[in-house]
Amino acid sequence: MKFLGIELSGIAGYKKQFISIADGLNLIVGRNNIGKTAMLTAATVLRVLPVGGQANQIYPLDALEYSNSSNGFGVSIFFQADPSDAPQIDKRKTIWEVTLASQTVHFIYNFQVQRQGYVLLEGVKVRIGTLEYPIIRVNEGGNAYLRYWYDTSSGNYQDKQQFGTGGMLVEGGVATIYPQDDIFGHLIALKSVEFVSGHRVFKDFQELHTVIKLGGDAEKLGPYLQWLQGARPKQFNQIQAFITQLFPEFEYVNVESVSGNKVTIRFTRRYTEEKVQLSRCGTGVEQILALATFVISSAPGTLICVDEPHSFLHPTAERLLLEFLRKHAQHKYLLSTHSAIFINSVPANSITHLSGTDSGFDDRGSQKTSQLLFDLGYKNSDLLFADRIIFVEGETDRQVLPILLRKAGLDPDLLATAAFSRLKGSGDLHTVTRQSEELLTALRKEAIRRVYLFDGDKTPQKEYIQKIKNPHSGETIPIAFLMRTEIEDYLLDSHAIAKAISEEKDADQSKETQKIISSDQVNSWLAAAIKELGANAKGSAVLSYIYEQAGLRYRKTEHGRLIALHTEIGHNPKIKELYTPLVSVFPEWAAEREFV
Repeated sequence: MKFLGIELSGIAGYKKQFISIADGLNLIVGRNNIGKTAMLTAATVLRVLPVGGQANQIYPLDALEYSNSSNGFGVSIFFQADPSDAPQIDKRKTIWEVTLASQTVHFIYNFQVQRQGYVLLEGVKVRIGTLEYPIIRVNEGGNAYLRYWYDTSSGNYQDKQQFGTGGMLVEGGVATIYPQDDIFGHLIALKSVEFVSGHRVFKDFQELHTVIKLGGDAEKLGPYLQWLQGARPKQFNQIQAFITQLFPEFEYVNVESVSGNKVTIRFTRRYTEEKVQLSRCGTGVEQILALATFVISSAPGTLICVDEPHSFLHPTAERLLLEFLRKHAQHKYLLSTHSAIFINSVPANSITHLSGTDSGFDDRGSQKTSQLLFDLGYKNSDLLFADRIIFVEGETDRQVLPILLRKAGLDPDLLATAAFSRLKGSGDLHTVTRQSEELLTALRKEAIRRVYLFDGDKTPQKEYIQKIKNPHSGETIPIAFLMRTEIEDYLLDSHAIAKAISEEKDADQSKETQKIISSDQVNSWLAAAIKELGANAKGSAVLSYIYEQAGLRYRKTEHGRLIALHTEIGHNPKIKELYTPLVSVFPEWAAEREFV
């Protein structure tokens, strides 16, 4: 069966939250203090599921601090049935095979983690379409369970069989181990889990002793690597190869015994053969070495949960770490992160976005819609972390508008809460806005404050705009228009244009041309442009004319951004007009400023 993920109930203030866990990389993202670490930690309950082995394992009591109450938390495990190995719940094999082939069938295992750390089964059910059938029910005392079979063509009960559980009486039921049969055997593969803490603090000069299991904080990295080098030299060499690829200034990783029965880690510099203590190589090197060790030394099929894998890493190192994780596809990865590099590297349906609102398995957005719209070119980070979104038509708008808003007086801290996203796709206003609304719904961001900002020359009748509605909620989509023809109209500032042209000419050492352009010169070119192109000429056409007069080829986005950086409200008061179409997404701006 295909493992889909887990739904956690009663963690970090959430009543329920589904965590997608597919093959490859899976991310938990969200703002600070929203519950990422709590969810990641709770996911490790998989390794203590009560199936296989001889005795019950206990969920760490210190991890229970993330639960909403002192009674523990719930976890539901979701599988999608595969005809090749799904448990048979209809005793008529042929009918069951037809059901599996014609409908989507989910198996849902419900457990409760009680406050002593025991994981108790509450039941197993099958969902066929919209109908649910309990196939495992635990009796009230917990000392036995019933297995049920059904006529899946009619929904009627067929048969049942009772099984004793044995086990130990604990608060809330009986702690027992369930058999590795066709029902519970699918859980065995989920029990291989490693947790890598966000506080990975390597301690140098550890006592010399055998460590065959590395803790999540990587404190005993030295003794563990020493054991690994002797017991599994191939794995140690793989770790060393990755480290020296990522940090080419080093040639070897040395795990050495030193005086006082201590062990330390030193790196040999390439060419000079100087040995440098790991503790003096920078925190990023320590983090990468610890992560690489977990990945390479873990058993195939392990779910590796990593809290903030990008901590202390340069963007280049982040990309190499990402490539390394993808190369080691024998594992599943669940990572809590706010790294745009990681977020933009995976499909949208591999991301669990925590927003403070409950989002269970049944609340998931349409994966097909999400993937389709991301194929249009959206990046995950464009939308997930913003408190408000301004959708604009082109790349120039996306880069220039935030600069002009800052110059117009918008608080930089307020501006930092906004995402400026370029509309993807083509068509009329209804078509292009609907695509983005579908994406927001798929990401469960449909309630976010937003506006679709179009050029002023596209303003339709008010009645037409009121008919453009969100396809799911039926609410009118917020659409606004610039008060001028296009964003370049707000760049027709002679002082800013003169500075931008002069800066480019000064940087070009290959041409013996006039380096300093005055605002008076630009004003004369502005007048000539209007005379030649007409009073209603677009700003982009006027700027193209001016740059041609200056002996330069106008590059819309690059030069637009440069002019915006040089403009000031004293010379360019028209940028205050930008308040009007954006007041709905920046209502705080209205309270801060008075506009004329």
